[in-house]
Amino acid sequence: MNETAQKPSIEIRRMLESDKPKVLELIAEARGDALSPEERAERGFIQGTVNEGLLDAALTGPGIYLAVSGDEVAGFVMSWGPEQIGEQNRVGTESLRLAAEAFPGSRVFMSGPVAISERFQGQGLYRKMASARDAALAGDFQCAVQFVDTANVKSLNVHRHMGMTELEQFEANGSQFVPFAYAL
Repeated sequence: MNETAQKPSIEIRRMLESDKPKVLELIAEARGDALSPEERAERGFIQGTVNEGLLDAALTGPGIYLAVSGDEVAGFVMSWGPEQIGEQNRVGTESLRLAAEAFPGSRVFMSGPVAISERFQGQGLYRKMASARDAALAGDFQCAVQFVDTANVKSLNVHRHMGMTELEQFEANGSQFVPFAYAL
């Protein structure tokens, strides 16, 4: 008799303070620091520095949404209010500006970074986490924007597949970025 492997049940919820150690483990996994540039492009990677201080800051704004399977954090998507994006964050401020131009009159929040454990990829978790987050934030925001380093080929492909509006590419900090926006 053939038994089909049952997919683990996934809960989508807002991150709690007690989730930090497991989220930090997933961040370490998703950085891809030990991979070659080609492997990182193919597998995807978290851009920039994401540490405990950044998690604490994200928890004070629109929040971090998790995909949880049992006691394992399968994935997360961070969210930032425009007031949390400092002027020194050129990539964030430019992405917010471009989204505000593309969706006039909308209050825009920054989405990302996103990470999904390799074991749980291909199950639509990004879409599920973003949908839960967007439903929770829809009273305060009308648009989301996120940016992708052009070296992150997997992430570019995911965002294009999801049908987001691709905004004007720009250069910052020696890298090229593509912002993606969508109405909630």
